[in-house]
Amino acid sequence: MENTDESQATLEEPLVPSMELQLVPGAEDLSRKVEEMLLEKDKILEEFGHQRAKMKELYLQKDVVVIVLTRLSQRRDLLSWYSRSNSSNTPVTEERPVILAQEDAEVLRSLVIPLEEEIQVSSPVKPTTGSEVSQHRDQSPQRLSVSTKVNTRSLSANSLSSLNGSPDKTVKQDTDSYNRNEHPEPAEGCDMCSNYEAQLVRAQQCSRDMERQLGVSERTCERLREDLGKESTFRKEMEERWSQKKEEHKAQVAKGSQVWLQVAELKKQMLLAENEMRDLRNAFQLLHGEVLERLNSLSNQREQVQQQLVRLQEENDQLVGKHSVAAETLQNERIDFPDTVEVRSLSRQ
Repeated sequence: MENTDESQATLEEPLVPSMELQLVPGAEDLSRKVEEMLLEKDKILEEFGHQRAKMKELYLQKDVVVIVLTRLSQRRDLLSWYSRSNSSNTPVTEERPVILAQEDAEVLRSLVIPLEEEIQVSSPVKPTTGSEVSQHRDQSPQRLSVSTKVNTRSLSANSLSSLNGSPDKTVKQDTDSYNRNEHPEPAEGCDMCSNYEAQLVRAQQCSRDMERQLGVSERTCERLREDLGKESTFRKEMEERWSQKKEEHKAQVAKGSQVWLQVAELKKQMLLAENEMRDLRNAFQLLHGEVLERLNSLSNQREQVQQQLVRLQEENDQLVGKHSVAAETLQNERIDFPDTVEVRSLSRQ
């Protein structure tokens, strides 16, 4: 039982924190099964305690019945001896059976009361046994007193017959008729003995049944101890696995912290790059606008230059045409130079 309590104490300890239970799949089902097995074990131990209490009660009842039967058999033998002594005209006083009956009642009361208290303390579930014992305790002095009175009557009759000097038939007949009418022959003592014997047989049968149930309970407890050993072994293995997972998780957390630092640094760099990109985008937009304006102006200037070129080309063409015509005309014309200076001067005039 101590091993069972230690195993139960070890099972009631917290296995691992809730964070670590999330790392192993099926840990909740395992904890639920362990709790169910613990509840079943507690129920079996409680039933085993009740069975032991019932066994103790039955043993106490058996001891009480044996003691009472022994005392009653002794008293019955003693009373029969007194009856035989009275029938053989042995001088015995009348007060002796009464004293023996009182002593028997006191002895029975001194035996039954402590045992009844012990039974009530050990097993408060079945109060009927204590009531039956008290009933028999109350009835036993009455039965003993009846048997004592009967024996006293028989002793008084025998003493009367012995005082008359001879066994008087009239007195004997009157005494017998008085005993038959007023105080019949006590058969209650034998009935009580048979009742106690029947109770003893029932108690023995119940004791055997309880022993059989005790054997079954012990086998069940042994099986539960084996299951508990297996569960403790499995628990140790799971603790080792959980500790390993815990270390791995710690390493992952340490690596994760480094990763988070790197991520924070990259975020800072990304923010700086975004700011630079924003500035570059703004500068590009400004430059793009300026370039578009210059392109527009250059396009306009190009058109103007193109127009001027066309105009100049036309003028050039016209001029080239005129000069060519004039050149041809001049080339085709005949030039008469004067032969003398006088003619030249006259032509000038």
